[in-house]
Amino acid sequence: MARAFAPTETSTAASGDGLGALLRRPFTAEGIIVSVALAIPFALARWVIPLGDSLVLMVVSRGLLLIYLGALASYYFQTVSHIGLGRAGLPFSSADDREALVRGGVRGLVCLVVGVGPGIATSLLVGPPLSVVVLVLGLLLVPASILAIVMGGNAASGLWPPALASVIARVPGAYAKLALVFVLSTVVWGVVMTLVAMSVGQIPLLGSFVVGATNNVLLLAQALVVGNFLHRHAADLGHT
Repeated sequence: MARAFAPTETSTAASGDGLGALLRRPFTAEGIIVSVALAIPFALARWVIPLGDSLVLMVVSRGLLLIYLGALASYYFQTVSHIGLGRAGLPFSSADDREALVRGGVRGLVCLVVGVGPGIATSLLVGPPLSVVVLVLGLLLVPASILAIVMGGNAASGLWPPALASVIARVPGAYAKLALVFVLSTVVWGVVMTLVAMSVGQIPLLGSFVVGATNNVLLLAQALVVGNFLHRHAADLGHT
């Protein structure tokens, strides 16, 4: 069974780093290598798509995308756990088997459901502007879902309302700041990824790597922020 994270140095606590130093970790040699490595199945999937529309090629491209999303989600949660424990550097990915990939994918799907599920449902039933309000509220709950999953050790915790409420109630002021940063970082992610996809992403072969790696760096930075919050408030959250 894959480990949640690989053993690394534990003497350097995340709280000992300023936010700037923490956010520089994705741009270290280790961070760049991880981001590029995770982008490989994404790039391969994009390379396969122009080859044709046969069933085999479609299955291959979708399979590669699923592998990419599973590995990325798995690494995201590993990073939150790693930083939450105050460990130095970045975790090595242990998403090298089907169980780890599926587990990461399910956890990512849970957070996606929490974040955009209610907004989509409201949009279909009522429409804007209420659906926009519900979507924003859903995004504000995603950090609580991520933290509940990491602390609970299973995806179901991210959908359990009492678990989410407990995270928020224990540190309401600090959580409000985290949720705002999370939403703003999501907006920045969307803008940057759109610009990169429309520009560099159009370059054959290389563009796919750049798009995937950029996506990985941005989400890794977000995971570092959530993990740092977990580390700073571990005592209040009852996380050891």
